[in-house]
Amino acid sequence: AAFMSVSDFKREREGVATGGVLGRSALRRLFSSSLPGPGAFWDETLLLGFPETTTGGCLSVSLNRPRQLNALNVDMVTALHALLPRVEEDPRVSLLLLSGQGGRAFCAGGDIRQVAGAPRADVARLFGHEYALVFKTSKFKKPYVALWDGIVMGGGVGISIFASHRLCTETTLWAMPETGIGFFPDVGAAFFLSRLKAAPGVGFLLGLVGKRLRAADLLATGLATHFVPRAHLAELKEKLEKVNGFLSPEAARAEVDRIVDEFSEPLFSSSSPSSSSPSSSSSPSSSSPSSSSLCNLTADVLDGCEKYFSVLPESFQALLASLDEGAASGCRFAAEVKQTLRDKCPLSCAVWLALFRQAEARKCVDERSDDAPFYAQREEEGDRLLEVLRQDFVLAEAFGHGYPENFKEGVRAVLVDKDNRPQWTPSNNADVHEDDVSRMLNYCEANGLDRYLHS
Repeated sequence: AAFMSVSDFKREREGVATGGVLGRSALRRLFSSSLPGPGAFWDETLLLGFPETTTGGCLSVSLNRPRQLNALNVDMVTALHALLPRVEEDPRVSLLLLSGQGGRAFCAGGDIRQVAGAPRADVARLFGHEYALVFKTSKFKKPYVALWDGIVMGGGVGISIFASHRLCTETTLWAMPETGIGFFPDVGAAFFLSRLKAAPGVGFLLGLVGKRLRAADLLATGLATHFVPRAHLAELKEKLEKVNGFLSPEAARAEVDRIVDEFSEPLFSSSSPSSSSPSSSSSPSSSSPSSSSLCNLTADVLDGCEKYFSVLPESFQALLASLDEGAASGCRFAAEVKQTLRDKCPLSCAVWLALFRQAEARKCVDERSDDAPFYAQREEEGDRLLEVLRQDFVLAEAFGHGYPENFKEGVRAVLVDKDNRPQWTPSNNADVHEDDVSRMLNYCEANGLDRYLHS
């Protein structure tokens, strides 16, 4: 069996912590020799909670690097990648619950400071296991609940975007900010951001400038499935952890739906077109915030996205020319995007345009499906997600190793010296050429990700 018995687990957890946290020897038995590296990280960066009863079927996984906002390092990603198939295969586990420790963040993304200074093999291992994990979560058949409380960015989005239940709160702050650190929106972002339930062009904007979203935005775009007030999360989690084991995926899904609907609330008093309600008939509590207070996608932003980004030009220079023309004619949206782009890495933005256009071209004609998040469980769309992730791996190698000057400079400016004055290469948007983009897109073989998919 993939998981040890509750009695064995209780004997071997070594008193690391209360609440069913696995100790080092228990985790070594759980994973055997499938994961490389030292074992010390098991009970430091990932907390795996077993049910308190023999009938419980919830496996609770909590990211445990609160001082780093639960940023993912290579050991965490490798462990999660190895864990997922075991969860799917073990009949005792009916659902997976993923959360973050510390109260400030679900997950702020990958540990980019660690990645920027790592050898090429470690960079490849981190991104390889991370992207393979993203793909496998898209095929995961059991209920998967992600508690998006606090900061949710980058890799934190990737490992949870295909969860069956993505729960946001009034503290959720969601973004794909990679163009600001000399990288690119990865983890399949071009796939899921090109398939949003929103005004055309919104997904492109999110990756281009790293615009931050709040709860109402996430519900309106379909990025989140439910809004749950933060005060209710502990009780919600307690009920989920009591879901029985040995349930079929269908029965488990019905039970999780029932519990989540019990605690989810709609956002009322909407004054913007981006407000939306989760699929819940529950009445709002007295403390339920309005959608307008949790909304960054205003009517002006939605209109601007549709005008400038619904049909994207082939080149980055053409995109810049369109924004220049709009700003000159008095369009506030175009002027604000143009101003924001001055702080972003020009090459990263140009690569994002090419990546997003590729993903849009691969979309199915019939792209709507309420049964599978972002349609990835349908075979043809799963193939398209895999194509995007393979391209992401090529670009991660290019930005992280082949041409790392922008990534290293972004990490220096944002995280090390914190002067927020990166010196990009090239330094100006006007100096980025299509040959530069092509060089990044074709840096290495397109099948480099495949060995991690089968590991």
